[in-house]
Amino acid sequence: MLFCAATLFSSAQGRAATITAHDDPVMGCNILVSGVIVEGDADTLRALIEEQDARSNWFSDATSPSGQRICLRSPGGSLTEGLKMASVIKSAGHGMGRGTAVPEGATCLSACALTFMAGSWFHPEGETWSPNRVMHPTATLGFHAPILRVREMQYTAENVTEAYSLALDSLAEIIKRRAEERYVFAESLFVNMLAYSGEENFYYIDTVGKAARNRIAVAPTGANLQDVDDAILNLCASAEAALLDRPAEDLLEYLEVMPAAIEQRAGALFASLPFGFREEASEGCSIRFHEPEEWQFRERDLGAFLGTASIGEDQMDRVTYVSASQTFPPSTPLSELPPESDIPFRAIVQTARPSTVALRSCWLQTADARISNVENFVNMRSTASLSSRVVRQIPAGEVVTLRDPARPTAANANDRDRQACVNTCNSLRDNPDDAQAAERAAECIGNNVIWYQVRDSTGNTGWISRNYLSPATAR
Repeated sequence: MLFCAATLFSSAQGRAATITAHDDPVMGCNILVSGVIVEGDADTLRALIEEQDARSNWFSDATSPSGQRICLRSPGGSLTEGLKMASVIKSAGHGMGRGTAVPEGATCLSACALTFMAGSWFHPEGETWSPNRVMHPTATLGFHAPILRVREMQYTAENVTEAYSLALDSLAEIIKRRAEERYVFAESLFVNMLAYSGEENFYYIDTVGKAARNRIAVAPTGANLQDVDDAILNLCASAEAALLDRPAEDLLEYLEVMPAAIEQRAGALFASLPFGFREEASEGCSIRFHEPEEWQFRERDLGAFLGTASIGEDQMDRVTYVSASQTFPPSTPLSELPPESDIPFRAIVQTARPSTVALRSCWLQTADARISNVENFVNMRSTASLSSRVVRQIPAGEVVTLRDPARPTAANANDRDRQACVNTCNSLRDNPDDAQAAERAAECIGNNVIWYQVRDSTGNTGWISRNYLSPATAR
């Protein structure tokens, strides 16, 4: 007979967790899970999510990582149930996943921490998964090894074997989740978790570097507004730490602060470093800052996610989100991060030095174009609309042929906005040095108003937003 009472992550015991609808605009949550995690909580969470999903529009709700998160306040509980809750979260939101958050002053330990790591977001246009987990700078997030509870008694060899088998099974469940696409759990975090045993011994996510390495956004916080170049370097080091699962502090040991190139292109602000990353430090780093009006981000998330960082080639395994906290050195304790500033960090970057407006025409003016400005691939559509049928998913970097380079189409907007963009593009055509027209044209492109009909390498024909196309000669 099995002599183990349960496999738990915490000494806390009691009734089932309280799982209720919740409105937390700061962390972007509409569900709160509080209390000890016990058997049956996953079913309760699933029922509430299904109830909310039945009343929601999957596409409009999926177009932002905020507003659909699950806030967690728990000392831990059943490992098995915590992982079941993780599975519920990953399949929630009409299959789009849900984010997770640990709110102000809250504690999320043990099994709760494993549930928290399931937070994810499905980008409906790029059709890629990204971690979507946010912790408040005053929150406590801690991991430790599974605890096997046994009764006081004399043990036989069979008892010991049975207990050992149960312990291995609990680790196997964690490893199984780590192998799944939507459960991003770094190897180093797994190792550190196993190194901390005992009911009060935790590996805490308590510095900027630890949070960045594990793709956990810390918000709301202010950004480093004192030294833009230092802040950009910290963002790039944090991004590389997340992508390679390495300490950002180690990367910064050989990286020197250098002036970042700042420019406005394709409707967005970019800050770039020319080298210092990957093999022989030959790759650069580029930060694309989110615009306030970007369709996939609600206002609340502009504090949490500044934008995306790409290391070298713009490919899925080289791109990750960056947050305001990561503008500070990785050794900075989360408790020492400043509050949000009224001045957005992107505004500080934009005024740090004169920006160069790269856009001189709405038209590509080349026969071929390269898929760009996406993490993984772009959808070629049957018509010039983000909601039309997908003809093919074209990988980033692939070259397509423009059916008529001189005649893009204005679409995917109301009549007034389409005509305004046509007028702007014509104005820029007549005067390529008009900085105001260039800025307005970049906004039209960034808002997916300008489209091209293209033919891909396999002979398919369809439409792609100008926002995801660059001249084929540009690298």
